[in-house]
Amino acid sequence: MNLVLRSLAILTLVSVVTFGTAQRLDTDPDFNHAQLASIAARRQRVLPFIDTPLWNEAVVFAERALASDSDNPDILRFLAETYADIYWFRQSLRRWQDLDAVTDLADEDRRGLIDAAQRVGFNYYLREDATGALEFHELALRQDPSNVHSNAWLGRLYLELGEPVRAQPYWRFLLSENSNDRRAAYFLALAEAAARSQ
Repeated sequence: MNLVLRSLAILTLVSVVTFGTAQRLDTDPDFNHAQLASIAARRQRVLPFIDTPLWNEAVVFAERALASDSDNPDILRFLAETYADIYWFRQSLRRWQDLDAVTDLADEDRRGLIDAAQRVGFNYYLREDATGALEFHELALRQDPSNVHSNAWLGRLYLELGEPVRAQPYWRFLLSENSNDRRAAYFLALAEAAARSQ
């Protein structure tokens, strides 16, 4: 066993004894290595970015494990969560979608997929690509049609794209959920006025 793995194994044992928590390790040595690297990165409070050694190690070894067991829900979930932890939301979303393809998502997993889709959508918006942002907020809304955040974003994006008629259902939905939502009332009125003037 190399020095890094031995150190990680000791750190894991210490953390289990000290904190009373344990992450179930798998029989796949690459996946075990990935989990141990992730635990070590958290315990050492390593900056959560792909190019920091322990986080990179967690991702590289988990992807290697996935290459030999592509339908393993534990590995897919681990990767989706780890990519989210290191702010690589596009990869996180991809792995949540892969997990969705092999098993029914638990509520927590569905929330992870929605969060990743919304963050990717926001990144597209920051790049001034409203059409690209639409795709990801629509994906999030397919997972949870009552999601307030994605309904508001879709209403906003369609207004910005000059499609006020398509914006209206999202603002109406938000008002139906909360009749005191002044933002939704304002934007619905704006969308209706814009639609009349087209």
